[in-house]
Amino acid sequence: MSKVFDRVEWDCLARVILKLGFHDLWIFIFMMSITSVSYSVLINGEPKCEIIHSWGICQGDPLSPFLLLLCADFLSMMLQRKERLGNIKGISICLRAPHLSHLFFVDDSIFFCRANMGEYQRIWGIHQDYDVALE
Repeated sequence: MSKVFDRVEWDCLARVILKLGFHDLWIFIFMMSITSVSYSVLINGEPKCEIIHSWGICQGDPLSPFLLLLCADFLSMMLQRKERLGNIKGISICLRAPHLSHLFFVDDSIFFCRANMGEYQRIWGIHQDYDVALE
């Protein structure tokens, strides 16, 4: 997750937001607000040159952490879907407790599955699909 800042492109972000169920008009307005970003370099307190941002999420932008949360939520939904389909089991702390297939904290991720190659390959496949979606 720590490299997501460097990898998420605007088209991918729009697809993720669309898959999360946001309305097309909201996505259009949102994308216009993040794709029209430009920066100026201050030299001796005066702007000297303009830098136009051309793709991806910007570190330091106050909105960026929330955009990363949307991407993490998309990964979470992918994992939950595989769990609902019975492809991965996750863990449970007691008989009636819900299963837990993953935990996210800041830029760390923990994935839980049964110790067999089948579940490992399914989780690895989800990661590959997620990487492809971010490019």
